Amino acid sequence: MEGEPIWSPDGRQLYLLHDSSFESSSLAVAPVEGGTAHLLLRTQPANFADTGLPQPGVVHYKSPDGLEIAAILYKPLNYIAGKKYPSVLWIHGGPEGQDTLGWDPWALYLAQHGYVVLTPNYRGSIGYGEKFRNLNVEDSGGGEVEDVAQGAQYLISQGLADPERIGIGGGSHGGTMVAYEVTKKPDIWHAAIELYGVVDRDSYIRRTNRPAAIRWIAKMGGTPDQKPEVYRRANILRDVPKIAAPLLIMQGQNDPQVPPYESQQFVEALQKAKKPYLYFTFPNELHGFSEREHHLETWRREVAFLNYYLKPEYGLSITSIQDIVLDESSVK
Repeated sequence: MEGEPIWSPDGRQLYLLHDSSFESSSLAVAPVEGGTAHLLLRTQPANFADTGLPQPGVVHYKSPDGLEIAAILYKPLNYIAGKKYPSVLWIHGGPEGQDTLGWDPWALYLAQHGYVVLTPNYRGSIGYGEKFRNLNVEDSGGGEVEDVAQGAQYLISQGLADPERIGIGGGSHGGTMVAYEVTKKPDIWHAAIELYGVVDRDSYIRRTNRPAAIRWIAKMGGTPDQKPEVYRRANILRDVPKIAAPLLIMQGQNDPQVPPYESQQFVEALQKAKKPYLYFTFPNELHGFSEREHHLETWRREVAFLNYYLKPEYGLSITSIQDIVLDESSVK
């Protein structure tokens, strides 16, 4: 992947940011008259290619309504053809985002831990044209849910995934998608990680920043008063009793994009319905986790959570869900 080009002062070269599945973003230069780009420097050592991880690739499958969905497939370290693996679908945010064959250290980290990872570009994603990007307008929690759920079925049909060990995770609108999936497709998922997602679009647009509110009012086709049925269908809280998967929920305490009230509402509904969950908040964090220690802590917790629920062969001696993040044996 090469992007963000800038002209050199003499106009003879283009400076670019270059990354790939095994290389983080680095500065490259390409001659305008022709020829390939070459790196000027590397931001990190190029060591992932030596780990033995299979090269990720693009796969395609059909959603139930016939729409073709593209996804990036990561096979685990020491992959053996014909073996069924614990699997995780990781859902990008936006929804105007896109997973590519660029640098995705989290997907690589999960693959190193023995997971099949699928990152689907569900309807609403960028990169597939304006019509595809707008297919979720006035349909939040509709067709996009089917697109992701079919990704799990694809892994099963290909003999890659153990159907009893499939998890899902994501942040921002990816977190919203996780909440949709566990309420609307509860039989598929056996562990779920919901990071700073929206559970009630009405309460969200009343509390988020103005640009985000305007954007989502347009996506919903109008305000809650103008489109009450669209907002009702998008409300996750009413379906919490249907959840079967345990949840790990994490949120920055100062998030200006998805106010913490969204996670608080979700947790209260889970408590009322007596559903298993873990909930952590992080001080000074905005929309995502940027402080180094918080970043490492969230990754450790996420992998420990997935290992506990999707890898029974670990034989972890954890007696309660609260102990998952405290037991070092849960992360190998």
